[in-house]
Amino acid sequence: MAQQHDLSWFEDKALSQREFIEKEMAKFTRTIMKESPETSPQEVEANVEDDDRDVVICVRARPVLPAELERGIFPAILTTDGGVTTEAKVYVHSLEYKLNGLPKVTTKDFGVDYAFDETASNDQVYNKTAKKLIPIALGGGVGSLFASGQTGSGKTHTMTAIENLIARDLFQSAQEYRQNQNGIPADQVSDSADFEFRVCFFEILGNKCYDLLEYPNEVTIMEDVLGQIQVNGVHEEQVHNPDQLMKIIARGAEHRKTAATYKNDTSSRSHAVCRIRIKNLRQLEAEEGLLYLLDLAGSESAADSKHHDKERAKEKLDINKSLATLKDCIRNRALAVLSTKHVHVPYRNSRLTLLLKTAFELSSTRACRTVVIATLNPSVLDTGHSLNTLRYISPLKVEIPVTSESTSPEDPTSWSNTKLKEWVNEHSEVINAEILCPTESGKQLLKLPESTFIDRCVKCGPTVTPKIAKAFYNKFWRLVVDARTKIRQDKDLAILRNIAERRRDGQEHLKSVQNDPEAKKRMEKERERHQEWLKRMVDEDPEKLAQWVESQRIAAEIEATAGDGMSPEEYSLWLETNKEVAEYRQARLKEIDEWIDKALEGRDDISVGGRAIFAALRSMK
Repeated sequence: MAQQHDLSWFEDKALSQREFIEKEMAKFTRTIMKESPETSPQEVEANVEDDDRDVVICVRARPVLPAELERGIFPAILTTDGGVTTEAKVYVHSLEYKLNGLPKVTTKDFGVDYAFDETASNDQVYNKTAKKLIPIALGGGVGSLFASGQTGSGKTHTMTAIENLIARDLFQSAQEYRQNQNGIPADQVSDSADFEFRVCFFEILGNKCYDLLEYPNEVTIMEDVLGQIQVNGVHEEQVHNPDQLMKIIARGAEHRKTAATYKNDTSSRSHAVCRIRIKNLRQLEAEEGLLYLLDLAGSESAADSKHHDKERAKEKLDINKSLATLKDCIRNRALAVLSTKHVHVPYRNSRLTLLLKTAFELSSTRACRTVVIATLNPSVLDTGHSLNTLRYISPLKVEIPVTSESTSPEDPTSWSNTKLKEWVNEHSEVINAEILCPTESGKQLLKLPESTFIDRCVKCGPTVTPKIAKAFYNKFWRLVVDARTKIRQDKDLAILRNIAERRRDGQEHLKSVQNDPEAKKRMEKERERHQEWLKRMVDEDPEKLAQWVESQRIAAEIEATAGDGMSPEEYSLWLETNKEVAEYRQARLKEIDEWIDKALEGRDDISVGGRAIFAALRSMK
């Protein structure tokens, strides 16, 4: 049984204010309905079809359970569907108290891609989310589905239902995929559609992993010398029909670690991972498709975990740490697709994200799509945790800009169909552009699954082997990587030129100050003030001051041997070959800027010449 405790003072007050809260919620709902434009089912569906996101964020609120209704608990969450011009939203109503003791209802809203209320069925959730991952995996891409949320919010219930629906549709989708791809009748497609499906099921507890099909065998997730992620020791089974896949999922779920907590009798204490590898037997040169189904461990607030023992507390720490890393990886991967700036994806910070390196790696040429389903407990007593869940997933929703950053003419994402065909005809004598890209633009061709790209190339003639098609695919994708790298390098070069100009200006100004007696006196005064500032720092924060002084000394020694006499282009090359030094330089410049701003803050008595002294400190030893 879940741990039972008396209602807190706040919970008792919230339930006693039910009439007031529901009245305020009804008033808010009427306002929202008046302001929101009506959207037809066709508009909602159009919004789905036009979606061009690599990350899709969904929210599902479960119904209030009978046991909760008996306690007088009522829902405090509202969801609205999105249309062509509007986004789906989730509204959370929470009870607060003014200073005079009177209650008030505060409403916070969060934009998501899809929002499902308590009336939505598992099929509805599946059709708009996980079903779209199957074609990506069949095409050699990576599809990932995450279920996240508070323990007891219906997360595992939703994930189990979706896993069974995927098992039901996977083989039928494979046949439809093969039929559409080759343009052949359904009766000519084999039962397996010439795909090979292999499944494994394991759980991740902190840095340890256990096989759920051969429990409790321990498995390890590691990166080999070729940069490929291997799950060593895991038991993998080949499946030939939906029944086999559903039985494997059910068998693995029986061994998953659970424990009774304040909110849930069977709270999931581990991340459960079901991995389906899909091999295209007709195109052995193509990458294997991957479908990851991840039921994440239930998150908990401090209030939920205050009665935990030492083991439960450690589990909570590991869970929250891995969830934070996962959020950073998903968001940064989505940002990297839309930006030419460098974006770091910290997938090596946890076992869970290391496993998903293929989906997060920026240099990957495979189609990737991630769906996150956050489940909410609608109870008025859990609005705090619902807000935390929504704050966790809302940064993952990355808006697609209307106008992107300036792209290079060599970047295929900016090519029209005419430009794309010209490039294909120029760089290959055996591949027919009319077969490879009859109507697609450069961006549309990049979104084709690898196996489809190779199939089209092979159809161009008997001289085009899968190996030649694979090489041409890699050549096409290399253009994208090179174009984006060129844009980043141009921006870095512009920054370096600006730095070089500032250094020259600072040195010239310092020489002019040294030749001016009055300026020398002002310099001496500024030095005295600087010494006073250092003394104050010794008393206020000596540790920070010591770190700053040490960074100044080391960075000055490094910079003394770099950049002098170099052109901006030479200096850029030097930085590329000395990445550690470059990183230290950037950190030092940031620290100096912060220090100068703090030193000059509110100091109107410092002359122009004196302020130049602070600028000259950039090159001091």
